Amino acid sequence: MGHLLRKKSVSKIENVWSRIVLFKNWYKLIFPFNRLFTGVQKLTLRNGKSAFVRDVRSMDTNIVRDVLSGFGEYSLEKWVHLPPEAVVFDLGGNIGTFSIEIYRLCPTAHITAYEPHPDNCKMFMINAPFASLVQKAATEKTGTVHFENSANFVGLQVIKEGGILVESMSLDDILKDVSNVDLLKIDIEGSEYDLLNHTSSATFNKIQRIIMETHDVLGFDDLAWAETILATHGFKTVWIDPSGVIYGWKS
Repeated sequence: MGHLLRKKSVSKIENVWSRIVLFKNWYKLIFPFNRLFTGVQKLTLRNGKSAFVRDVRSMDTNIVRDVLSGFGEYSLEKWVHLPPEAVVFDLGGNIGTFSIEIYRLCPTAHITAYEPHPDNCKMFMINAPFASLVQKAATEKTGTVHFENSANFVGLQVIKEGGILVESMSLDDILKDVSNVDLLKIDIEGSEYDLLNHTSSATFNKIQRIIMETHDVLGFDDLAWAETILATHGFKTVWIDPSGVIYGWKS
């Protein structure tokens, strides 16, 4: 028991220290000061990047860290080099941090995001007003799906019943009127398997780059599956982040 308590204490210290190191306004994130900052707050990293979160004690803070700090699950600056006027689709837009980073790397990009949760959509519009936002889920078929409703707003999945009912679109329908996609990002909490397994070769042919976060929800090697389906459609895996994000580029 003492060993577990020591591990938890070390973990808390590491978490506090990482926030001090990464965030310029770290005091908003550290107990007890974080109690002074309620509601929507702007967080600024020491690298100059910033985003709004709905609450400094919510999981939004971790999303800002993971996407914008350069030390999280996305390595966009290293791998993503887009042409001017790039066409980008952000499936699973959440609060907009991925779109923020794409806009920083390519200010002329045409970004379209899909995000089903209404509360996430509100934050997305605050953080990424330059992007087009569609309040729908990206799933295997067009229609409606039941979606988890959680106070954390992170890791929400499609469920069989309950939650909230949201509109959904297949990838074939999302890209129906698009001739070329320079970058497709997919982070849809386990629905990526059904989404891509029900996507036509004609749609894959439109896509030049895919960044996809995989999720171990079906009891098999999710990364191996991702590499296989990408390779089947002409993508070469250029990087796999330890967090499970795979980068596939057309050669």
